[in-house]
Amino acid sequence: MEALQAPVPVGKPLPAQEGWRAGLSKLTGGLIKLAPGKVEAASREHVSTIQRVFPRPVTIMVANPGGGEGKSPTALALGATFGTRSEHAVLAWDNNETMGTLAALAQSDGSTRTVTDLLEALDSLSHAGVRAGDVRAFTRHQGNSRFSVLASHHDPARMQMITRENFSSILETVQRFWNLTILDTGNNTIAPNWLAALDVADQLVIPMHLTGKGQRSVLQMIQQLDTLTATTGNLRYRELYERAVVVLVPGRTGDAKAARVMRGQLVQIFGPSATFIDAPFEPQLASGSTVDWAQARPVTVRAYEKIAAAVADGANTWAKTHP
Repeated sequence: MEALQAPVPVGKPLPAQEGWRAGLSKLTGGLIKLAPGKVEAASREHVSTIQRVFPRPVTIMVANPGGGEGKSPTALALGATFGTRSEHAVLAWDNNETMGTLAALAQSDGSTRTVTDLLEALDSLSHAGVRAGDVRAFTRHQGNSRFSVLASHHDPARMQMITRENFSSILETVQRFWNLTILDTGNNTIAPNWLAALDVADQLVIPMHLTGKGQRSVLQMIQQLDTLTATTGNLRYRELYERAVVVLVPGRTGDAKAARVMRGQLVQIFGPSATFIDAPFEPQLASGSTVDWAQARPVTVRAYEKIAAAVADGANTWAKTHP
């Protein structure tokens, strides 16, 4: 008769499941069970935060008016992280006014449908009897990454600007079936769909390179948000950047000392409530071609767990006070 294993005491972490610590447990037949190491323990904490239940559907806005600053790779990595590490129904929407790049990184799932097709079908999808599959048919499922992508349109003959009203109607429809929407935005910060995204964002994520160009584009966006707060009297615009998650994207930093100085300057500008997290170099995200998140390097997966946890924490806090 096999010996019964004693339950793990409440409050005591499960033994290590990874690395040499887990290997030692297996080697000794479970006689030696070590606690998880620092990296595994941090991962568990981040995943626990990612898995929390939001009080309502939440919207994450990934924004930076500068081109090539890492918006689409960040949106895709967040979608994959939330998708694989939680039970959230996750949609990454390329809310670009024209020819967004998110679809180029995502798996096509054999679909060519885009937000334009969804927009044209909205009237038939607004009734109470519409099913999840009716709406999901306009998206591209990302397989084992367990999230969906709503692509922007690339056919010049069918392109159209997404108005505020269009944006609101689409968001209302998709939030019936996805409780976490990640908005990959374009470079035009006065476009109606960009401003509409700003008005519903529960958490702002700002990817950037620590370069002069990257800093200028971020400071321009901050200035715009400050101006919106001043002209409307609505503090949410300033609060969005003050508590933003800033993802420092690798690949273009030349002078390490200058980059450290720039980071310090940005920390002062954003204030103490913002979170700065370094993203490691990931060949797949840098390639510009289809990404298979299952092939991402472990260090990348861990980093985006940390980023997603910060995003989840910020969105949850905001949603609780803004039902």
